[in-house]
Amino acid sequence: MTWWCSTTATPKLGPCRSDQDAPETPYTLFDMAEDTAGLIGALGLGRVHLLGYSMGGRIAQIVASRHPALVRSLACLMSSGGQAGVQASPQIREALGAARPAELLLAPDIDLFTCQAALFEGSTVVTPEAELRARITASVARCYCPLGSARQIRAIGAAGDRSELLRAITAPTLFIHGSDDPVVPVEAARAGAALIPGARIHVVEGMGHNLSAATAKAVLPPLLDFLN
Repeated sequence: MTWWCSTTATPKLGPCRSDQDAPETPYTLFDMAEDTAGLIGALGLGRVHLLGYSMGGRIAQIVASRHPALVRSLACLMSSGGQAGVQASPQIREALGAARPAELLLAPDIDLFTCQAALFEGSTVVTPEAELRARITASVARCYCPLGSARQIRAIGAAGDRSELLRAITAPTLFIHGSDDPVVPVEAARAGAALIPGARIHVVEGMGHNLSAATAKAVLPPLLDFLN
């Protein structure tokens, strides 16, 4: 994802309007977790293998903690471990802060988004630029809602410290993380694995914070081994 492309499956409705009059955090990670649990129940899936990427890993942790009967196993991919205030590297924050939000509210900038996504790459597990551009173009075509990403970041911040929730997780848990992740430091994942009884962590050398074909080749073997 990029910080300015929606990661939800909302129908394409055009640019979002200002949310300055809306509650500061109208839809939290805890709300998202309850929606996830409700969907699992509505679909009659029983106990599931639950995997979450980045913010999704935080949501999956809440589901596993609050709804243990629904979660057969938990995998957290490129996600933090319950700490409040986990920040991307200074270089990432500076580059993203230099974006042009006023213009982006009116129209997407695929070149800018591709450059931003490239900043999330690792040193050896690298996504070709063409793949990044194609993924971002498809995301923007599906739904362009730049304020949605801002609300996602706000929801992460509002979740606060979730360490006690992680200590309550009973499902077998695996963290998979890149050694070069510039968005969520690998130390945050290590700390999360230390909180969950019996949890393991698999560190992929040279991987950053992007999902791609290259990432899949690095992530699938330890994930399938864990599930088996």
